[in-house]
Amino acid sequence: MPVSSRIKAADAAFAPVKRFYFESRYAERRLEEGINDFTFGNPHELPLLGVVKAIRDRAIPHDKNWYAYKTSEEEPQAFLAEHAGRELGLDFEPRDIALTTGAFAAIMVAIHQTLDAGDEAIFSEPAWFCYESMLAAAQAVPRKVPLKRPNFDLDLAAIDAAIGPKTRLVIVNSPHNPTGRIYSRSALEELAELLERASARIGHRIYLLSDEPYRRLRFDDLGFDSPATVYPWTLISYSYGKVLLSPGQRLGYLAISPLMPSEDRDSFRESLVSAQMALGWCFPNAIM
Repeated sequence: MPVSSRIKAADAAFAPVKRFYFESRYAERRLEEGINDFTFGNPHELPLLGVVKAIRDRAIPHDKNWYAYKTSEEEPQAFLAEHAGRELGLDFEPRDIALTTGAFAAIMVAIHQTLDAGDEAIFSEPAWFCYESMLAAAQAVPRKVPLKRPNFDLDLAAIDAAIGPKTRLVIVNSPHNPTGRIYSRSALEELAELLERASARIGHRIYLLSDEPYRRLRFDDLGFDSPATVYPWTLISYSYGKVLLSPGQRLGYLAISPLMPSEDRDSFRESLVSAQMALGWCFPNAIM
């Protein structure tokens, strides 16, 4: 077969979504007038005028390097360290932030930074439809555990039972896609204690990826706590696409918890640029 085994595995994991998106009645009707498509997080309103103006203004080159290759530049890193830090209650430094082409790229960078081929990652179901295929493309092994019904809380006992010698990563998505559940601080503290015990039990550190693209889309005065505030070995993926009604413009970031011990934190910082380059230039384009 001409296709690599890892991409065949990713294709198999993604096959139900692919059939739904391209071949179903949904595929035939999603662009019809009057259809609200709640499937993939696309907006139901026009983009915010401020976003349109910013893109229009920045599309005009100011110098010969305006459309040159971009990495994680100092100004947006400093902005995010301050603003995301204030939002989450974490004392980020600019080097803790990697600008990415949306949360997709941030998640893939985190997966490749934390997992070797054959390592295992745990996530809860129902889940966002790309975790499994992205893990397969990295030759990592997905371990899926159910959320606790009827409230879709984290099943800590199931997570603990799924942890084995090859576990290196646990993925937590809050507010959760697709259920909307926001995990409480107490639940996250229990998860942190569980991961600390499990890391000691299996003899190596288990990292946590907190996938947070919906954290600013909350109602009824509900609060939000990031796992990065209670478990130091946490990476955060974030996307601006949802909150700015412009997911096709691909802008997000990967952040390292500033509570992470300096040796691990520096290892992630030092490898970020190389990981982003090696995975297909996972930096925002020049205008974004």
